[in-house]
Amino acid sequence: MVAPVINYQWPSLPENLIKDDYRRKLVKWASWFAKYCPTLLHWWVTQKWLPSASVVEKNPRFFNERDIDILKIIPGFPMFTKVN
Repeated sequence: MVAPVINYQWPSLPENLIKDDYRRKLVKWASWFAKYCPTLLHWWVTQKWLPSASVVEKNPRFFNERDIDILKIIPGFPMFTKVN
């Protein structure tokens, strides 16, 4: 459904392609967090108190038609849930 995270430590990945990638530090931080704080990460992903600020969850152009069909089945996916 979603492309995997780029592994910035791959030796064959050219430095000139990733030197200006703003996501590099975010991915590094998220990987560290997932490794050393898995319980807290699980809580954050499953919590309902704070709304999600994820652009991916609110913008359908990131998904193909098959992804959208599957997401319509999942209850409570933000893009398809209408909150009044």
